[in-house]
Amino acid sequence: MGMASAVRPARGAIPVPLGRIPSLMFPPLFIAVLLTVALWLDGLNERGPQIVVMACLGLAVAGTLGYRATRGAHRTGMRLWDWLWGAPLLGFGLLLIFQAVNPSHRFVPESRALISLDHFAFLPRSVDRTATVWSFFLFCGYASAFWLARIWLGDRPSRMVFIGVQTACGAAMAGVMLFQHSQGPDGALYASTGAFVGPNHYAAYANLLWPVALLWGRSIQLRDGWRASGALVSVLFYLAATVLFVSVWFTGSRMGMMVSLVMLVTWGAVELGPDGAWRRWACAAAFFIGMAGAGLVCWGCACLHSAWMVRVAGSLPANVMSRWEAYRAMVRLWGDRWFTGTGAGTFSMAFPFYQPEAVGGFFCYAHNEVLQLLTETGVVGLALGVWAVYGMVAASPQARESGAGLGFHERLGLTLALCGLALHAMVDFPLRLPALALLIAALAGTGAGGIRDRGTGERGQP
Repeated sequence: MGMASAVRPARGAIPVPLGRIPSLMFPPLFIAVLLTVALWLDGLNERGPQIVVMACLGLAVAGTLGYRATRGAHRTGMRLWDWLWGAPLLGFGLLLIFQAVNPSHRFVPESRALISLDHFAFLPRSVDRTATVWSFFLFCGYASAFWLARIWLGDRPSRMVFIGVQTACGAAMAGVMLFQHSQGPDGALYASTGAFVGPNHYAAYANLLWPVALLWGRSIQLRDGWRASGALVSVLFYLAATVLFVSVWFTGSRMGMMVSLVMLVTWGAVELGPDGAWRRWACAAAFFIGMAGAGLVCWGCACLHSAWMVRVAGSLPANVMSRWEAYRAMVRLWGDRWFTGTGAGTFSMAFPFYQPEAVGGFFCYAHNEVLQLLTETGVVGLALGVWAVYGMVAASPQARESGAGLGFHERLGLTLALCGLALHAMVDFPLRLPALALLIAALAGTGAGGIRDRGTGERGQP
């Protein structure tokens, strides 16, 4: 028997890290509470709360660097950088800096006009420096949340603190939403849920948390059985997941209901499917089959709704026709600056010059995150985003091999949540809500695997 198998924890055991002190639980708790407060502070839609929360994240980064400098890399076990995910994040930050220092226009809010400026046409540029600088500031906050999650959520107790606080926050919001739904008209439905300006955004948030809560509870149940402590925690996770899942179906969001159905079908197929190497194929097949099935259901409902509107009003709703016309106009906008885009945060300033007359209203966002990323940062930004996702996925097996990674059900919960959010982002803009984007970044950092060399205690699953 080799040395690796000699020190492997027994099935069902929860190894306690040697030398662990209670103060090390403060950073995960601080991150969890900060993101929870951000969700209830109007979702950080105002710049004042944004500055406060981002400053707190900056202090947390400085504190982490100071802790590592004083304790030493060997004693802390911290790896502060990994080129797999660090290089694309650094490249994206440099892209935004080049755009900000090389503005091609200046936006005038009163007249919504763009005034041309001298600039270098061969370098990345922005149609408004102020908007791009602010986008860079927010990007630094999102990158800090991801980095802090990678550093401090590297073992099971820390992850349980973070996921537990976020699940409790989500269950509380779902409870408030369901209560308001039972008390009055839809106008008051989201009055107290902070980050959510509409049902689609709340549905995206709930769909981000309920698979995590469900699969975390399942992991605890498999590890601890139905012993008193494990049973109580797993039941609480199951209860929170149920409340969040049910609340999605009260929003009336077609995309939210579709995504929740896809994730539920995927989880069911994995639980009922075979063990071993077949699990990955079961996950993939169930996800795509569920997505197709849910898409057909939602498409059928949309067709019935359109037919009813034609019968009653004599025509289709304007928003149905204008969405596709707007997407075509966005493609034309991207085509004019296809390589590096118009500048981060400038979509609402550039799109009116391409908006067709048939498309009414004002588009602050593209209602499609891929299209908005393309229009603002071009193919360079999209390539860096894909590279970053690949780096985060590729870093997970390394952390798992070092004993610091997630168990199968925990990884599955985070994967379903983030893939479901990506699917929802094809028709909405959840990443444009700062508090929700911070939570997504922290969950991505958690899913990429811990950096500190500590065991997980998850039973040996593939």
